[in-house]
Amino acid sequence: MRTADLTQHVSIRNVLFGNDPAAVNSLVDALTSEKATSAIRDGLVSLSEVTRRAAVHQLSQVISGLLNVDLTDVLIMAWRKYSALAAAARRTADSANTEELVDLATHRISWLYQPYVELFVDNLKVATVNVQINLNFEVKGLVVAIRAGRMTAVHAGSCIVTAALAAEDLKIAERTAQFELPFVIHLGDGVPLHTVR
Repeated sequence: MRTADLTQHVSIRNVLFGNDPAAVNSLVDALTSEKATSAIRDGLVSLSEVTRRAAVHQLSQVISGLLNVDLTDVLIMAWRKYSALAAAARRTADSANTEELVDLATHRISWLYQPYVELFVDNLKVATVNVQINLNFEVKGLVVAIRAGRMTAVHAGSCIVTAALAAEDLKIAERTAQFELPFVIHLGDGVPLHTVR
């Protein structure tokens, strides 16, 4: 498990593979392995070897692109729906001079994304590959500042995230990483929370 901080862009791809070339290479290896499911192999079997290699490489690049989701964005999206934050947003909505701190203590967030990629060769669809991306966060020691119905800062805390990637039930990668949040992350003008009124 490696430790980093979330003030920089950290994507799901960074957690699972480190960088885009490593992700593409790992995906190519997995999608052409003996463990690849029939849903992946069947569409490619009728293609020539050169076309099959090109198709798998292109498919791997697209899936790698799907992993370029910032972890901070996922956390903020989840916090926007958190009832204690929504209640604080309602209480502060009418006053720009009122700030409320909400202690989120230890909490867990799960996120599931299930896109699919359609692969075409010469305008003919040869495969549809269902992808599953799972994130599980355990966040500790976190305080969120709410002003005028918006999240304006996140104070201290740490986060352990487990990321997993599968394609057509083929498990491709799973990794865990720990992130230390800096003392304060300022969110500019703030992030609006759902249903503040």
